[in-house]
Amino acid sequence: MALDIVLESNPNHESALLYSAQCRHALGNYPESEKLFQSLLEKHSGVAFYHHGLALLYNDWQKPELALTQARHAVSLLPGAAEAWTQLSLAYRSIGDGQNALDAAEHAAKLSPTSDALKHRAYANLMLHRADDASRDFVGSMRLAFGGSSAPWRTEFINTTPAKLSHDIEQYEYLHGLTGNPVFLNLSNSHREFLGRLPADIPRGQIITLTPAAMAELGHAYNRLHHFSEASRVDGSAINLERNFGQIEEDYHRRSPGITWIDDFLRPDTLRALRSYCLENTFWFDFRHPNGYLGALMENGFAAPLLFQIAEDLRKHLPDIFLDYPLFQMWAFKYDSSMQGIQMHADVAAVNLNFWITPDDANLEPDSGGLVIWNKEAPQDWQFQDYNSGSSDRQSRINEFLKASGAERITVPYRQNRAVLFNSDLFHSTDEISFREGYENRRINITLLFGQRQTNAG
Repeated sequence: MALDIVLESNPNHESALLYSAQCRHALGNYPESEKLFQSLLEKHSGVAFYHHGLALLYNDWQKPELALTQARHAVSLLPGAAEAWTQLSLAYRSIGDGQNALDAAEHAAKLSPTSDALKHRAYANLMLHRADDASRDFVGSMRLAFGGSSAPWRTEFINTTPAKLSHDIEQYEYLHGLTGNPVFLNLSNSHREFLGRLPADIPRGQIITLTPAAMAELGHAYNRLHHFSEASRVDGSAINLERNFGQIEEDYHRRSPGITWIDDFLRPDTLRALRSYCLENTFWFDFRHPNGYLGALMENGFAAPLLFQIAEDLRKHLPDIFLDYPLFQMWAFKYDSSMQGIQMHADVAAVNLNFWITPDDANLEPDSGGLVIWNKEAPQDWQFQDYNSGSSDRQSRINEFLKASGAERITVPYRQNRAVLFNSDLFHSTDEISFREGYENRRINITLLFGQRQTNAG
């Protein structure tokens, strides 16, 4: 590293120490980054920015108590530093202190009402079960980050994949047919022309960097929020109450360590509303997946009040499964007709809810297309990257663990409005997919995560 050469000749070079600490942080070398930041603070203890840098490092390192100390130093030295208040909020969230997390996020949002500040306030509100406030902030954060050509620069605006472009073309055509708005036809045409000039043999999930000429051609309209309408709460319950909830809980616990599924999960009007929400809204910003499928994430606006209502109804009617676990994350994934799904992984949660909303007649293989679950939990001493990574070595390690532990494979076939509930520590993957061509036939699954994964460290 060039910075090391500078530091060899001048170990006290302040800028070189800082840049080196930041580079090592970015590369995941947290211990070396920590040493460099501490060296800076030994010489410059009153610099809020260095305390903020350490708080950011400790939050990424999952050492919230240390992050809390450094963030407190930063905001005491420089109360007007919005980003330091944001790190303070994150540290409080990590130790389970929702009220202080919200107070710190409020400070950050008042100082600088950026997308990031609103997102942190949303997560703090979610901890305190203020779902509608959280939903409002998540949507506000999305509008600031993705709301048009004037949105702050993001890497999502310069990279793409053929799969992402194909999806967006289909969605704009769908919206044009739905609304008659010529803007959507123009968007579809510009994206189609660009996609047509790409080599035909490029893998659908391959990341492509857009040139300045390509950006100009797409009119800075690529991967922006061009259409959004909310999915509001419904009167009464959002889920189908004509279920035997006691039997569902019994089945979940009988199939140890926790697996069951529910058919006709949502009320018909809830299902229709979520279908429209996912088909119409252009919030499918997440495309960096090896198999090319797209994601809509809670922190990027996938946070409908109706989804929070579903979570509340589940906690109310299935208390022996959901206990007092709060909802802390949710997303949706959308696929094309034959795209390989998500590889084997476990989630950093206590309970996973996964349900499907595309009509059954889109699925060409009725015994497939759903979810595969193995009935052995990820070892408690495994780190996140060990049980939630698509890399070949990590997948091999998971397979070896499942084979050695005698894990049984449970296949839950795809059905529209079927919900699968399971212990999030269980390894699971998307089953083989074979759906009809066409935008409305794309497989869509929605995931809600409740509670935190328990580890040996607590």
